[in-house]
Amino acid sequence: MELVDKCIEISDSYTLLFVNTFFKKCMQTGGFDFIVDFFMSSILPSYTIRSGRELLLLFLGIRSPLNWIIANHEVFIETLMELNAEARAIMLFQFKKEIEEYHNLNYLREELEAREFNERLSLESKKNDLRMNQLGSPRFSVNKDISSNEEVSDVIRIPGKEWQETQFYNIDNYRHVSIPGYCDICKEHRSFLVDIFTYLACIIYSYFPHMDSSVSGQCTVCSDSIISARVMRFDHFISAWR
Repeated sequence: MELVDKCIEISDSYTLLFVNTFFKKCMQTGGFDFIVDFFMSSILPSYTIRSGRELLLLFLGIRSPLNWIIANHEVFIETLMELNAEARAIMLFQFKKEIEEYHNLNYLREELEAREFNERLSLESKKNDLRMNQLGSPRFSVNKDISSNEEVSDVIRIPGKEWQETQFYNIDNYRHVSIPGYCDICKEHRSFLVDIFTYLACIIYSYFPHMDSSVSGQCTVCSDSIISARVMRFDHFISAWR
């Protein structure tokens, strides 16, 4: 922790201040040993470290401080709420950016993977039926034609312009995150707004066994449809609570 204190002396980053305070609170509650052990066993082996700076940045999680909400959600929220108003607003803005970028990069990913899995099962079932019936030639095509709008959409999988507009007009609204999704009423790619503390709570609950891992809200265009999306998941924390 002395090294982290030295970093704060050099840089007055709000993120560094938040992580440092979080670590110290974890030490007080006896949870810091878990963080160190988890880092050494599950995170460090996945990276190639070329310098002390890279090691320190990786351990502190500076690039993705929201990860620490899974390590100890109670201490995380407590640390956040004890910051002064300016520091808390800036950290919430940091989390907002992380969340929105995650949804930008992973738009409809899990939905598409589930559909592709079901299609593979259906295809295998059809093949087995053909073998059982000893038919001469298959009556379906194994190769997929990506010329249709639906198939092209699967390949691209990026949010539409309406989500970008929602992001733009809410760029200084750090209390809400803009989530892209598909509206079944509009039949278009739309978006919805979620209170950031509601979203953080959804992240926490999603790591409990048998809990819902989605977040939802009203379509920002028609307001008649409820759009849902999977909450963000972290590579370093993929299992349920210890």
